[in-house]
Amino acid sequence: MEKSDKNPGRKRPLLASVLSLLFVGLGQVYNRQVVKGIGLFILASALTLLSPIPILGLLVVIYSSYDAYATAIKINKDRGISEPAKAGILGMVLVSIVVIWLLMVIGVVLFQLGIFP
Repeated sequence: MEKSDKNPGRKRPLLASVLSLLFVGLGQVYNRQVVKGIGLFILASALTLLSPIPILGLLVVIYSSYDAYATAIKINKDRGISEPAKAGILGMVLVSIVVIWLLMVIGVVLFQLGIFP
């Protein structure tokens, strides 16, 4: 049985954020900011592939995730849809995921540079 949504136009901030972590800009597309999402994807790709400091692309990924989360909250607020109380806890989970992912990426970079055996 399908669960009905009391607010069909409600954006889910955590979903938007996770989508941007999985694929840069996808959270923006979910929030109907297609041009912004494509721009962030191009920027992250260019910085990762062409920059002498590939970690700069990771900063765009983190920004994209945060922006998608904050934009979804703003869209809901503008539509008069209140956020559930559990949003704070989910935000903490999101931060934890980002930190773990960041540490893994740093470890891979250090390994590739030969600093971390």
